[in-house]
Amino acid sequence: MMLKYEKIALLIEESIVENNLNHGSRLPNFKELIETYHVSKSTIVKALDLLEKRGIIYQIQGSGVFVRRKKEKAILISVKIKGLQLI
Repeated sequence: MMLKYEKIALLIEESIVENNLNHGSRLPNFKELIETYHVSKSTIVKALDLLEKRGIIYQIQGSGVFVRRKKEKAILISVKIKGLQLI
């Protein structure tokens, strides 16, 4: 069985994907997330920490929570910069 914060993390991740949010896109603030998902602040904190550990978001204290660049795109850009071709 999934814990509440794990479920909220999954819902936030699905929202990022469904809304096609790019690297640097800002997520709603804590108050908005609490109201959207009807959970406590501690649940949101745990969910965001989990997403940060997974490399999906990053947090800047005092500025907000942001989407992290997708790893596949970063690798592809690196390959293109070096002039290599994918086979």
